Amino acid sequence: MAGMVAAMADVDAALADLDMNDVDEIRTVSQPAAAAASSNVALQQVPLAAAVVVAVIPEPAVVIAAVAVETPATSSVTAEDLAQLAADDGLARMAVPSREEVCKFLQRVNPVAYGAMGEGIRYTDEQKADLDEGVQGLLLLMVATAERSPSGLLLVSDCPLLYADEDPRNVWALEGRFRQSRRTIELPLIGVHAAVDQRWRREVSVARSGEAEEAALEGHSTTGVCWDGAVVLADLLCLHPAVLASHSPNLARSPEAYRGWSWAGKIVVELGCGISALPSCSAALQGPGLVIATDGSANTLPNATSNAERWASAHPHAAPIRVAQLRWGDGAEGTVLEAVGEELGAKISAPVDVILAADTIYVLDNPGGWGKFLSTVVALSAPHTLILLTYTDRGHHKTWTRFLAQRVEAFFHVTEVAPHLLHPYAHPGTPGRLEQLTPSVRIYCWARKQAAAILA
Repeated sequence: MAGMVAAMADVDAALADLDMNDVDEIRTVSQPAAAAASSNVALQQVPLAAAVVVAVIPEPAVVIAAVAVETPATSSVTAEDLAQLAADDGLARMAVPSREEVCKFLQRVNPVAYGAMGEGIRYTDEQKADLDEGVQGLLLLMVATAERSPSGLLLVSDCPLLYADEDPRNVWALEGRFRQSRRTIELPLIGVHAAVDQRWRREVSVARSGEAEEAALEGHSTTGVCWDGAVVLADLLCLHPAVLASHSPNLARSPEAYRGWSWAGKIVVELGCGISALPSCSAALQGPGLVIATDGSANTLPNATSNAERWASAHPHAAPIRVAQLRWGDGAEGTVLEAVGEELGAKISAPVDVILAADTIYVLDNPGGWGKFLSTVVALSAPHTLILLTYTDRGHHKTWTRFLAQRVEAFFHVTEVAPHLLHPYAHPGTPGRLEQLTPSVRIYCWARKQAAAILA
């Protein structure tokens, strides 16, 4: 085996010296033998005493020409040797997949955008156009990658069709997860499984009356997905109340508040609940007096209401959830709380007891959004308010740390929740996570400083 590996020290150079027409013929002739082999690897001895390693991947059935190098005709190579060589991504190569195989891949990972596979299924004109564009783009990408190799073949490790769905490079599967009409999540601490309806839009249409204002508010569709941050925050709320309260300097350092803190009777407000309102739903299970899920986009509210109603139906003992529109920085916090209170026949005003926010801090067509968010949190909070929010670094971490230091810490003490307390979706690589390319989800607790500390 050592001699075989040494002979393959410069595989690309060896492949460059071969007639690739011969290699194509060898690959075709050897495919049945390879498919029949129990190890899925076959050796084909050919004229010129060249050994060609061929591997077959069952799904999709792609034949991989791994290496072709000069070797004595009497050389003896075991199936184990070939399997080890074929498994080495540095050596394994394949022809660019066919258009049909690319179509199947795209339809598998993103049936909403490209149409589901199967006989008798009708595709919309938009799905047909998107599929054609997607196939052409993916084929061009793979052809360009293969042309950089002297062999004219594609490294197996560079073939998107063979990426795992959780592979950070698999942006096609990522978009498929975005476009799913429903996301199933689990809150393992309390044994709850839930399905959350989603409504992802790549562009905001302004064709209907009144939507121009919504498009101006936010020119993308972050509200239409149940993000990982929402799952992580919803899961954190299931921990013992003492664990949550310990992250607030105001509560942790006050023995009376710490020992007596519970969800009972608390007024909870979620900011930027999006379409899922999942943290609000989770909070409703903990026994508060009322949960108010808010978002600035009126287009989001019907779906958030639908998800909240489904949650209430599945958990009849949960606290009531009300969905309301609240735009950050408008100074309408008191008006919104008062309106919800009138609906319930109660008086509700700021400050509230708990504020939640999942994935509300990002930089994307959202000018001034962070400052408006901060002003809303200030308006709703007091030193006794427990404030929990998630943050995911999407390339603006320096801006985030500067925002904390220069703006947030003028009003709040800031504490990060320990990573080991968080749901597995907080960490990249976890199966089922929406965004595999982004770093870990973080959760911060903000605690309002006393007035004297703010003035100082």
